[in-house]
Amino acid sequence: MNLKKFTIALAAMVFFCTANTIYAEPLQVYGDVRIRYQDRTGDVEPAKAPGSHTITRIRVNMEAPLADKFSVYGRLAVEQAAGLQHNNGLYDTAGVFDRWGAEYKFSSGSVKLGKQDIVLGQDGLVLMTLIDAVGKDNQLTGATVTLKTDKNTTIQLIGGRLGSGLFQPAEAVKANLYAVQVSNRIDRRLSVGATWRRIAAIDDYSALIAKLIGYNTEFDTYSLSGNYYLGNKTVVYTEVGQSNADKFNKAFSIGIAHMFDKKNSMSVNYFKQDVQAIMLGNWGAPDFTVRNGSTTWKGYANYYRHQMDKSTLLEISDYYEKGNNTKSANQFRLNVIKSF
Repeated sequence: MNLKKFTIALAAMVFFCTANTIYAEPLQVYGDVRIRYQDRTGDVEPAKAPGSHTITRIRVNMEAPLADKFSVYGRLAVEQAAGLQHNNGLYDTAGVFDRWGAEYKFSSGSVKLGKQDIVLGQDGLVLMTLIDAVGKDNQLTGATVTLKTDKNTTIQLIGGRLGSGLFQPAEAVKANLYAVQVSNRIDRRLSVGATWRRIAAIDDYSALIAKLIGYNTEFDTYSLSGNYYLGNKTVVYTEVGQSNADKFNKAFSIGIAHMFDKKNSMSVNYFKQDVQAIMLGNWGAPDFTVRNGSTTWKGYANYYRHQMDKSTLLEISDYYEKGNNTKSANQFRLNVIKSF
């Protein structure tokens, strides 16, 4: 960790500890340590190290209540890849203060301002920052307003600067994100949702780059999702959507999850999408997408999870993608996650 990163991390810790002393409220500290083995084959850029390696991640979350219903939060994170470097650079982070901000909670919702995680669509199908998103460029910097209009309906309004490490037409395109998300529980078995998301270039240079690579300067995505519970242990979920692109603009996914008992569960997911649907870029196999040269690709993302003890989770996953005119790509992952 270089001096600048160390200084930022130290200042953050001093701030949270000081806040805890001044306001005599308990400082909440929680997080996880994860060790992951992964094996990747069929990458579109073999020079960027497909193959086997181990990734270690440590995330420390801190939350300090400053007043009734008002708190500040932050996160220190480290993620390192042993051996071959991950192809999008997310896993060589020496140590960053990558989440910070303030949150106010009230009886029917909350307002969060700052650098934060977001989940859009069914399990983050439209956009999600929770998948290995360590680093200052892998969060949204902005605001999220959550409103619960009744016991079954929740509305989210989201806006802010999209980090360059998140899914965008190109890293050079600086963009803002705007989103509206509604979810409704129809009855004890069925729930539905709808999401609108816009990624908009923020300046002329970004707009020019987007046009040169064939993207709209304002890219809209619309999706509808649903969950249906087959008893108490099994749920079927799906999402369909499309973008405002002129062609190759549709996407579809479907999955089923089953909990065998309190310790064991699994899920099977299938997806198919056009290259300009811009929905599945960070879902399934987010780090070795084979969309280059393809107009449509499809694949699956499957999980098995075993709760080893109260704080330790074993997760085994397998991802596969195949473009219509590119080779297939596959990734196997074995995660051990220890929470504290």
